[in-house]
Amino acid sequence: MKKNEEKLRVTYPSRSPQMLSLNNFKGTLIVFEGMDGAGKSTQINKLINYLSSKSFESYSVNFLRSTFTKDITSMAKWKNSNPITRVLIDSLGLYEEINNIFLESLKEKRVIILDRYIYTILSRYSVRGIDKNWLKSLLSLLPQPDIIFYIKTNIETCLERKKGSMLSYWECGCDIYGSDPSIRESYSFADYSNAFIKYQTSLDRVMKKILPHNVTYVLNGNLNENDLHNDITKQLRERGILE
Repeated sequence: MKKNEEKLRVTYPSRSPQMLSLNNFKGTLIVFEGMDGAGKSTQINKLINYLSSKSFESYSVNFLRSTFTKDITSMAKWKNSNPITRVLIDSLGLYEEINNIFLESLKEKRVIILDRYIYTILSRYSVRGIDKNWLKSLLSLLPQPDIIFYIKTNIETCLERKKGSMLSYWECGCDIYGSDPSIRESYSFADYSNAFIKYQTSLDRVMKKILPHNVTYVLNGNLNENDLHNDITKQLRERGILE
């Protein structure tokens, strides 16, 4: 045995990591989930304005736009990296947001609103063939929210709304549902539309199975936005979340 090897000492964690719990925090964690074009951003903005009018301090975050992983996420998408690489990047961004932003805010009586959460990661990558149990293990240390609003909107309505902006390669799932995933710029609108319907429908199918029923409230995304907002605030009041 070499001299430097004799001095080598190995240590192990004294206990396994524990799942983060919101029980000791004063704040509230609200999650919005749903297909692209379901109306999540609109309802989040309306809820933030409502909370502000009621003197609640609120904070909205989309972990998919985390500044911590922004550059590497763009690179991975451009290179069409392996789904395992991309899910690790997305998970890293979420954990970073939780630890550096959410937990500090939740120690105070603030309302944190998440535009997508672990259920989006589970859905997006399980349809790309990654084992659900592995994905759940990867995300198992993250806390369960106080309430999840799942906006269930007709796929045709979602597609019509997205036409007003732009259909992107990734929200259409063109890497798995496109006619030729290696050629991005040559897709016709019909290619993108067909891929969008197939991909978003697949995500919706998975999402409905994995959402925890005890904290999930399904919203009718085909209602007008004011009626939808009223339904959200009613649920928050009835569950004592806005007391």
